[in-house]
Amino acid sequence: MKLGLGTVQFGLSYGIANASGQVSLTEVKNILALAHTVGIRTLDTAIAYGNSEACLGQAGVEQFNIVSKLPPLPENVDVNEWVETQIQASLQRLNLKQLDALLLHRSLDIVESQGVVLQQALQHAVDRGWLKAVGISIYDPVELEQIIPIWKPDLIQSPLNIFDQRLIQSGWLQKLNELGIRVHTRSVFLQGLLLMPEENIPAYFQPWTKYLSAWHEWCNEKNIEPIAAAIAFLNGITEVENIIVGVDSEAQLQQIVESARVQIDTDWQHWAISDKALIEPSRWQLNK
Repeated sequence: MKLGLGTVQFGLSYGIANASGQVSLTEVKNILALAHTVGIRTLDTAIAYGNSEACLGQAGVEQFNIVSKLPPLPENVDVNEWVETQIQASLQRLNLKQLDALLLHRSLDIVESQGVVLQQALQHAVDRGWLKAVGISIYDPVELEQIIPIWKPDLIQSPLNIFDQRLIQSGWLQKLNELGIRVHTRSVFLQGLLLMPEENIPAYFQPWTKYLSAWHEWCNEKNIEPIAAAIAFLNGITEVENIIVGVDSEAQLQQIVESARVQIDTDWQHWAISDKALIEPSRWQLNK
């Protein structure tokens, strides 16, 4: 199963299409039970995701591979002590002895003034058996131009969806594969925007109506649900190890699992959009 489960919704109310808020512990347990049954083995979380780690620890996740993330490195700290403290607290919340991987939430920390010390601290954590692997979470492949020449991570997590194809078009997906670096992708549904019925899309996205309308028209013409098309795009990319998806309910996960069985033979390149105001959710200003 190429799908991995994102857990930000377990600790925060997250996503423009999320109408139900933070997921309850009972529903988390139901989601995790289904995930394990269908063959999902990777859970993605982060220290910054509210009480997501604690929720997972309560639910029990020893049968999964857990990927978590360090928050941005603070200024004026003992890096080794800070990294160890963060990891131990994370493991305690998760009720685990080891993480499958720990990523930097702010990738460029690894190349800045404390970068070398941070690299050493992460390697020490691997040597101690607290982590199996280390890596980075990126928002734009351009970040890799500074990082890869001086440090080779084990794993990279990056946004990738039909509108945001920068990881492919930049050539970095192929380069990472050649270097033996694992790739996990997120934002397959662009925070749910690609799945929202057109009448429910917030007015903020009006400047991109032509793209969103064309997407829905194409799905209708092909008689394909947008959720199935969005996943099929990533399922066809062999270099992607895990497609991280977030869910609000067991029923939603079931829908995603069923949709992931759909195969689509088409040229996806023409859907790519370069406008960062659309493809980077951090830039969205929905309150305006």
